[in-house]
Amino acid sequence: MILGQRLEGCSCVGGWAEPKERVSGSAEGKNLICAPIRMREAQFTVWNPVMNCGNTGTEDGLSIDTKYRWNRNGEQRMKLEFDREELMDVIDRVVERTMRMDLTWDWPCGVAYYGIAEVYEKTGKESYLKVLKERVDELVELGIPSVWTVNACAMGHCLITLYQATKEQKYWDLIQSKTEYLQRDALRFGDHVLQHTVSAKNDFPEQAWADTLFMAALFLLRVGVIRQDEELIEDALNQWYWHINYLQDETTGLFYHGYNNIEKSHMSGIYWGRANAWAAYTMSKVGSILPECYLYPKYMDVAGSLNEQLSALKLL
Repeated sequence: MILGQRLEGCSCVGGWAEPKERVSGSAEGKNLICAPIRMREAQFTVWNPVMNCGNTGTEDGLSIDTKYRWNRNGEQRMKLEFDREELMDVIDRVVERTMRMDLTWDWPCGVAYYGIAEVYEKTGKESYLKVLKERVDELVELGIPSVWTVNACAMGHCLITLYQATKEQKYWDLIQSKTEYLQRDALRFGDHVLQHTVSAKNDFPEQAWADTLFMAALFLLRVGVIRQDEELIEDALNQWYWHINYLQDETTGLFYHGYNNIEKSHMSGIYWGRANAWAAYTMSKVGSILPECYLYPKYMDVAGSLNEQLSALKLL
């Protein structure tokens, strides 16, 4: 497999081969996908070639109860087995507990409901969609914020799931409203970098926070792919590109929480755990969301940054 070439029958999941390296073979009839470059020890995951990479657990693919890992030589490295019923019971309890929380239309609610949306998409369990829809509809009826912020855009993720599942226009209208805010009204600095905002005020002038990658960049990417809007996709990738430049320490590979462009400093100067989570999670999602991700030069920065960060976290 040459650099930039996908494995046959499989879409890109951040998978690039190193220059001049070739990968061949399959396992149990499933194509292998190459891990991103700069990985210290490349690994391959078995995927069903007729599915989008990153999705497992259907009758046509691997059993949801088993997952295999393979190294460069096609040797099995790890096999994970788990009790599906026990796992589903845990998820049920987490969803139930989440829905008992008193949350408003802001980032904590957006993150919590994104989790419920994700388990619905992975399991197809209608009860998850039902409770999510009822709660979001209730919040809309009570009144959404009169002014959007980057933080409030976190709710856009569950809206995408609700729209795709129900096709109700009211969800798409809210998605479009948030998208237009981020494109036209949100405060920016430098090379169109989104300033993190928590209120309608200019609370943190020219500050880039890792939080923005989840609240805004990932949201913009998802909407851009749905709309097939290249400008939106490029805007999303641009956010990762500059947040990586501002927040990832070149020596350690870890992420700072924020960067003050006016003071040219990382303020507290600590490698905040949650900031590293915002960065790692969102970067890991780009390849599975963006079709033919290898065609976008800035995706290479995302894949490389993620591998450097994960290599650093592994040693902590």
